[in-house]
Amino acid sequence: DLHGEVRITPKEAVRGTRKLIAIPQGLKKRNLWVTIPPDIREGTRLRLKGLGRADRDGHRGDLFLEVRILN
Repeated sequence: DLHGEVRITPKEAVRGTRKLIAIPQGLKKRNLWVTIPPDIREGTRLRLKGLGRADRDGHRGDLFLEVRILN
């Protein structure tokens, strides 16, 4: 698995939004659009299946993003 956070404004938390994030994949980074649903709360964890780190057998874990609302 891979863990990270996504930062949004209070307005984005109410309305919902899309954020471009960069996730590590080997020595490179992969850009990924993440949809943040409306009325999301601080600390909510979003799970993106199959987008985490790969294990020794090549099976990908999940990516968990914790929502942080900026003041």
